[in-house]
Amino acid sequence: MSSRRQQGPPRKGAEIRFVGGRYEGRIGWINDAKPPTKMRTYVIVYLGSGQEYPTLVAHKIFSIKRQEQPATYAAAVFQQQPKIEKKLKELCAQLAKCGIGEEEDLGGVTSIIKRELKEAVEAQRALGSDAEYKVIRYRK
Repeated sequence: MSSRRQQGPPRKGAEIRFVGGRYEGRIGWINDAKPPTKMRTYVIVYLGSGQEYPTLVAHKIFSIKRQEQPATYAAAVFQQQPKIEKKLKELCAQLAKCGIGEEEDLGGVTSIIKRELKEAVEAQRALGSDAEYKVIRYRK
């Protein structure tokens, strides 16, 4: 049997949610019956109505589903808005390609993001009644 083929029936591991690709917005599980490859992970996608589909997907299109109550409003935003989480992951991947990491100007990146976010908040407020907002459920 090839090392890329499923070995035995799928086995549900950690619950995940898809933040990109064909299954964006769906939930599923890591398939513990098969170890991940260098660039992909075996998963089980919940298709609805009790249907599940085992498949192989890129690491970057899913995240481990967080069950706990978010500790901050920002954490709640990322939990409830998979498109925002996906864009953050894409940004971080691009920064990593530039050599920015824990030891390479991480503080500089943080200050740039803080400045850009402040400008975006001001622009959002300036829209007044024409502004579009996303509802985030969060309790301290």
